[in-house]
Amino acid sequence: MKPLSTAHGYDNKNSQEKDVSIAHGIGFMGRLTLKVFPASKKERIEIHNNGQKQQRSKTANELDITVRLRQKAQDNKANIALLKLLKKLTHTGVRIVAGAKNRLKVIEFDQTREEFIDSLRAKTAE
Repeated sequence: MKPLSTAHGYDNKNSQEKDVSIAHGIGFMGRLTLKVFPASKKERIEIHNNGQKQQRSKTANELDITVRLRQKAQDNKANIALLKLLKKLTHTGVRIVAGAKNRLKVIEFDQTREEFIDSLRAKTAE
């Protein structure tokens, strides 16, 4: 099965798909799974090490990354807000590969996984 290349939404005016990937550069290097909560009171990113949350069994190097967004999950607004927020914080191209209509999303980005997580940690610690 071919993975989704981008997150897609539908434009209500003419029912055409619109691409919401925010990417630059040549290729995507890293991949992460995020849990997204749209329509939250505060916009924030929470990064938990494997030992801090015991929701399911994971390998030792996996993280729980939760993103809370103010936008509602209607008309692809939350996906667009997620990609814009991640691009703003990490200064790299980001796209949704899977989970466009789900809270669990798989994203790809132009940095290594470690560089991406370090840049997220640096910005969320401020």
